[in-house]
Amino acid sequence: MHSRETGAWRVGWWVLVVGFFCMALCTLNRLASISSSLAVRRSIHAKAMAAHETGGRGAPGAPATAPAADSAISTLLDYHAATKHHLKRYARGPHGLDWANQPNPFRRYQGAQVEPLLHLPESPPSTDDPLYPVVFSSSSSSSLAKPLTKASLSQLLYDSLALSAWKSAGRSTWSLRVNPSSGNLHPTEGYVVSDAIEGVSATPFVAHYAPKEHALEIRAELPPDVWQGLMQGLPPGSLLLGFTSIFWREAWKYGERAFRSETLKGNVLLVFLPCSLVA
Repeated sequence: MHSRETGAWRVGWWVLVVGFFCMALCTLNRLASISSSLAVRRSIHAKAMAAHETGGRGAPGAPATAPAADSAISTLLDYHAATKHHLKRYARGPHGLDWANQPNPFRRYQGAQVEPLLHLPESPPSTDDPLYPVVFSSSSSSSLAKPLTKASLSQLLYDSLALSAWKSAGRSTWSLRVNPSSGNLHPTEGYVVSDAIEGVSATPFVAHYAPKEHALEIRAELPPDVWQGLMQGLPPGSLLLGFTSIFWREAWKYGERAFRSETLKGNVLLVFLPCSLVA
C-alpha cells in the first residue's frame, strides 16, 4: 500500500513538473512573439520617421525609401493590434445589433437590363465531368475547359455565388448561399466581364450577378476593341470575374473588425471558385 502511494505521489509530482515546464515554455514563446512584434513595429516606425525627416531620400549614399509604403504597413499593424482578440477579452465591437439599420443582403441596380440565367438540374442523368482528383492536375487542366455558353455561365455562378436554401424561424426568414460566410452576412458581390454570349448579350458586356434572382444585371456594353484589349494574352473563350465588398454588411455586426472579416471571406471565395469552375 505504501509503495502504491509513493508511486502515485511520484507520478503526480512529474505531472506537475511537466505542466509547469509547458506553461513556462508557452509564456516564453508568447513573450518572444510580443518582443518580435514590437521590434518589427519599432523598425517600421523608425524607417518611416527617417524617411519623413529626409524627404524620402534616406541616409547619404543609401537607396531612396518609400515613406508611403512604410506608413501603410505601420497603419496596418496598428489596425491589427487594435482589433485583435486577447487571452482574457474579446476585441472591441458593437454592444448590440441595430436591427432598424440592418443592411440589405441583396444588391440590385434599378433600371438595369436583367437577363435570367438557367436553372440546371442538380443531378444530371449523365455527365462527362472529371473526377475530383483530376481537377487539380495541371497536365489535364486545359482539356477540362468547357465552351463559354449561357448554360456553362449559369452553372458556374450557381455553384459559386447562388442561394442554396431558405430558412425560417418565427417571423424571420433568411437565405443561405453556396459559399461560406461567417455570420451569414455575405458582403461579397460578383461581376462578370465577358464576350458576347448567345441568350445573354449580343456584345461584350459587364454584368452584376443577382443571386436571389439567379440573373445578370447588364451594367455596360463594351466596344469590341476594348474587349480585345482586355483579352490580350488570355486563351480564347475566357471571361473575367470581379468581386467587391459591401463594408456595411460586416461593420453592422462586427464593427471595426469588419475589414478583417471581409478580407478573409474574399480569400475563401477565391479558393472556393476554382472548384466551381469544374463543377
